[in-house]
Amino acid sequence: MAAPDPGEPDRGRKVSIGFMALWLIVWCAAIFIAIWAFGGAAWSGDIGAAIFLVIWVIGACFGLASGIRRLVGLSMGEPVTKRRLRPNDWNDGMHLPERENRQEPDRGGDGR
Repeated sequence: MAAPDPGEPDRGRKVSIGFMALWLIVWCAAIFIAIWAFGGAAWSGDIGAAIFLVIWVIGACFGLASGIRRLVGLSMGEPVTKRRLRPNDWNDGMHLPERENRQEPDRGGDGR
């Protein structure tokens, strides 16, 4: 069996490329439907729907551009950078009792 070509994408990358391509096709179709609905709303004089659809299409175009960048990155073999989760600095003002002051829970038994 021959060694895999380092330039050839592995199976997971191929699935990711296929999914992104399919997602971009569906996303473009949704944008076209929204533009068509915008035309209908503008033609009928429904300003509220027209404004909503314009805002939605603008936001969808940003998502489309991001998806295209992602697809190009996957296709060219660029490494995927994982986002690091920031630690949660949650402080709600409650003071927990000190560890040495807490009593051990009664687990039953004879106390050994």
